[in-house]
Amino acid sequence: ALCNRLDRNTSGLVIATKNAVSLREVNKSIKNRQIRKFYTAVVEGAPPDSGHIEGNLSRDGYVTKTADEGKNASLDYKVISRKDGCSLVEIELHTGRTHQIRAQFSGIGYPLLGDTKYGGHGEKFRQALCSTRVILHFDRESELFYLDGKEIEILPPFGF
Repeated sequence: ALCNRLDRNTSGLVIATKNAVSLREVNKSIKNRQIRKFYTAVVEGAPPDSGHIEGNLSRDGYVTKTADEGKNASLDYKVISRKDGCSLVEIELHTGRTHQIRAQFSGIGYPLLGDTKYGGHGEKFRQALCSTRVILHFDRESELFYLDGKEIEILPPFGF
């Protein structure tokens, strides 16, 4: 069973389990925010070298918007490299709201390359966003404790 989801047109890692016991353990760790999730994205412009973005997000039809009311959303990022007016960033997601990365980067003026729904430009990518790294954490009493600290990483499908 799949334990997490990715937005449409987002590539990368998802967590899956083979049995009900593992599913419960992974879902518990996700709910308790013990599993660290990292994404790689290409954003338009030159954001500061690193930062924290936090705010409320609300849904308006098919679009997520920053708002005074709504659910809290939080992430940290660091710029890996810059080229041709864009920046390659690594993002650690602290909450998992729908379209969170896309909406929050657009909200601070750096939309994802190719993400026309949130103000991005370019036809090279549909949206330059990939779930690239997961660090697992399980409590000592968990049946999956042998995986505690396990890190799984892939390269994003877009070159930069």
